[in-house]
Amino acid sequence: MSSCSVRNRARRAAIDPYVPGRSTAPGVGRVFKLSSNETPLGPSPKAVAAYHAVGEHLEDYPAATPPRCVKRSAAPLGSIPIASSAAPAPMNS
Repeated sequence: MSSCSVRNRARRAAIDPYVPGRSTAPGVGRVFKLSSNETPLGPSPKAVAAYHAVGEHLEDYPAATPPRCVKRSAAPLGSIPIASSAAPAPMNS
């Protein structure tokens, strides 16, 4: 075993392990712990607006191959891109 590995083991042993548990705050009777992705304020108005903007079109799928990509790929070959049959068929309402 190298001396570096022994030193690192000693350093790791000196670190107090994380102990999950209850949080306390001076002058507060009850503390609520939030995860890093939680907020007591709720979602931001911008996030709600963005969701509503796309939420009405969740059934839309992008083209199987973006048209600009097809045109750029076909141009050096001198070929004409044809419509892709891989695109999903429209759904009947």
